[in-house]
Amino acid sequence: MQVASPPLQESKTDRPTASKRLPEIDWFRALAICYMGLTHAEFHMDNPPSWAARLAMGGIYFCYVGFLMSFGMAQAIIRYRGLLLRPEGKARFLRQAGMILLGYYLIAFGGNYAMLAGLPRSQLAPTILHMLLLLNVPKAGDFFLSFLLYLLLILAFPNVVSFIATRPGRALLGAMGLNILGNLLARHAPTAFSGWWKMVFGAQPSARTFPIFGYAPLLVFSIWLGWSYVNSKNRRRWVGIALLAALLVAIGGNLLCATASQEPWHRLAALTPVPGLLYLLSASAVGTAVFCGVSFLRMLLPSLNASVLGRFLNFVGRHSFWIIVWQYLWIGFLMDALTLSITSSVATASYLLSIVFLPPLSLYLSQKLEAWYQSSSPNLIGRSS
Repeated sequence: MQVASPPLQESKTDRPTASKRLPEIDWFRALAICYMGLTHAEFHMDNPPSWAARLAMGGIYFCYVGFLMSFGMAQAIIRYRGLLLRPEGKARFLRQAGMILLGYYLIAFGGNYAMLAGLPRSQLAPTILHMLLLLNVPKAGDFFLSFLLYLLLILAFPNVVSFIATRPGRALLGAMGLNILGNLLARHAPTAFSGWWKMVFGAQPSARTFPIFGYAPLLVFSIWLGWSYVNSKNRRRWVGIALLAALLVAIGGNLLCATASQEPWHRLAALTPVPGLLYLLSASAVGTAVFCGVSFLRMLLPSLNASVLGRFLNFVGRHSFWIIVWQYLWIGFLMDALTLSITSSVATASYLLSIVFLPPLSLYLSQKLEAWYQSSSPNLIGRSS
């Protein structure tokens, strides 16, 4: 007579019905990364054409918002699967934190070598020390360190994601309170430390408006959005409702922002949290609309997954971290080392497209080369180990 064995301990935390990865989040992140490359590339140009400047202004509005929202939604899915409650999940988070720190240093020193080479010897050592201590590093991407701190926070307090998902109102109020506190500290903290407050809370030390918008509230919203999406029973209906609501909020928020920027409302609005709140609503609505649009497109056209575009977006989304690092390094190399002077529209378009496609292409080719080397030299690898 056979006795049924008890269920494994891991089954209490793992969700077999939850997908390991949601391709729509990878696509969403990939779009943000491509736009981020266009934005950063335009910033390094001396006299960009007007169309490139307008393109970059749109990137400012979406690229970081999209990347941060995809990060928050991924944390909600990881928590849904119970990955953080297992030792291998914690080890994975620690590896990701180490990779983020390594990428930050690569960007800091690789993207700023021209600046370091031009410094006097008396300023070189203090500047390198500030870069090693993560204090006000130019051209390094504060969002890298914000993700690092968020990862460490989630690792130390795994239940914070569940709290945000089940009590989004309280979590959002708490994040806004932290953002206000961070802005006040940034105004009165030493210059070297003000970058930390900006990094953690999205606080602007010189901001004239009431500091209610920041990285923390947007992260809270994206975690709740991801939790709601992964728990929805009818995703097509969820996407349709969320897309319509996001478009209405985005259009209304932008219209109100335009009204608040004109007199006599501008002077009054600067003394209230209205501008920051409108920006928070508009940014989160734009990010939600893009994600819902991507998800709806994948539902309507399943053949996109196997297309060249789908495979490109999957690759960029899955390797987003190193592609961002490559973007910074490519920009620093092409503009600083080669001292390129880009004036024509054709040269501008070629340069912007190279920033978008060269980093993922080089990473893809390096992976193929590594796979070919391992398959063609198995004995050599075995002897070396």
